[in-house]
This record gives sequence, structure tokens and C-alpha cells, in this order.
Amino acid sequence: MKDLPKPQQEAVHAMIRAAKMKGPQGNRFTVEWVYECILLRIKGPANYEHLKEQEIFPLPCRTTLNRYMRKLPSVYGFQLVLFDVLKHKLESMPSADKHRKGNLVIDEMMVTIGVSFDRHTKKTIGLVDLGKFTPEKDNNKPEDHILEILFQSFRGGWVQSLGIFLTNSNCKGDVLPKIIIEATTLSENAGLFVDGIVTDAATWNRVMWSQFGIDSTNSSCDHPVRQDDRLHFFSDWSHIMKCARNVLSPELHSKPEASRPKTRKRKIKDTAGNEMSEEQIYEMKVQSALNKEIDV
Repeated sequence: MKDLPKPQQEAVHAMIRAAKMKGPQGNRFTVEWVYECILLRIKGPANYEHLKEQEIFPLPCRTTLNRYMRKLPSVYGFQLVLFDVLKHKLESMPSADKHRKGNLVIDEMMVTIGVSFDRHTKKTIGLVDLGKFTPEKDNNKPEDHILEILFQSFRGGWVQSLGIFLTNSNCKGDVLPKIIIEATTLSENAGLFVDGIVTDAATWNRVMWSQFGIDSTNSSCDHPVRQDDRLHFFSDWSHIMKCARNVLSPELHSKPEASRPKTRKRKIKDTAGNEMSEEQIYEMKVQSALNKEIDV
């Protein structure tokens, strides 16, 4: 069995444990097997249910998977555990291995606003979360963008996501340099070699460039970790080409109005007939969720 791949070993061990049970109740699963089952169900829910109903594999039910999923912390920002695991993984690579060298790629994407209250964790989900870099004025603002930072190797065919942040509108140019320095420092301490930062040419990224002293005559600055090296900044050429394309032929690439539905702002009034602010509506929703939890 030791010659089998690790996932197949987990499957065989799960079958052996299931065979020792008198019934389907009370079966115990390893964390590795649960992760494999979660990925399998994400890729194909119908196939997962077929494998379970036909007892082809001893798979946990949906309730069990959801119980495990709730125990996984969905925390935004930089997770120090990730860099510890990454450091342990890189120890098997030679220090001069060129697979360790690469760039930090930073990009934002728009997401749907969705603020909700999690009864299990007693926390509000969907607010701006930049970790320790969250401005005080944005603490209670709903998020509508995601900022992702990942490391892409020059020579290797792999990428590693380092952190995801929730922002409102965009990550401001005075906060982004702090996040970049933090990401570079954590990556270098884990054993990676960050030689460049890749972003698009959006306004807030241009502000970030100016914070590092980047202009038309200078494309690098002193490396925050390696004193004798330089940290280079690159503008994503594909974003430049996309902007040029949209300027040259806007009628061919403009989004239809139907893809941007107009949201109607709800006006909620209190018992006195006065219109409530967004903060008051939010507090009312949280209090309502807490009352339901207490009633249960």
C-alpha cells in the first residue's frame, strides 16, 4: 500500500475503517479524507451523491461536510500559518533554485455586496477587511471589491495565493504600499525571492508607485528585505492592451446596459416615520439576528 499515491492510500484506509463499523453511523474520517471529499463534492455534487448512495466509497454526508466547513476559519488578510507551511515546503528546494524567484501579482475584482450575520461565529460577514491595515473610517462599510495577492514563479509552473482582502471601491494608494511591504517581508522570510510587483495602471496603483518613488525615469526602489537588491515594479501589459482596445473600438467592447442592473435604494422608516440611515438599518438587522439566535 505504501507504493500507492497519498489520495489512494486515504481512500483505502477509509474503506478499511468503514468495513470495521457495524453500520453507517459513528464512522470517523481523517482531516485529509474530509478535504478530498469536500473537493470532490465541489467539482460534482451529483457524482458525489451517486458514489455515496451506491456505497462505492465511504463518503460523509452533506451535513458532516458542512460541520467540518464551519470549523475552517474564513479570515481575510495574511495568514501566518500559510507562510509557515510554505517555508516548510521550500526547505526541500535548494536556496539557489530559480523556482523560488518570482513576482507578486496584485489585482482587484468587483463582487456583489452581501452583508450578513453569521449565527455560529456571532460575526458580521461582508464588511471591509484589510486586516491591521483597515482604515478606521472603513470599519463598517460593506465590501464591493476583492484584492488578491499571489506569488508567481519565473521558472516554475506554479502560483501561490498569499492573501485576500475585502475593500470598498478600491484599496487606496496610501494603504496598498503597507500591504505590499508586508507581503514582500513575509514571502522573503518564508524562503521566496520577490523581485518585482505587477499591477495594472489604475489610478490607485499609480499613487502606490509614487509612494515607492516610481516614475517615468525610475522603475525600481530599494528592496525592503535584501539591502543590496532592487524591487522592480511592472505595469500589466495585458491591461494596457485592453484599455487601448476599448478606446479604439468602444462600441465593440462596451457592456450592455442589461449587465449592469440599477439597484433601487430602499427607504426604511422608524416608528416615528423618520427615514433610517444605513448604520441604523445595519444595527437593526444585527439585533434581529441576535434575537432569533436567543429564541432558538
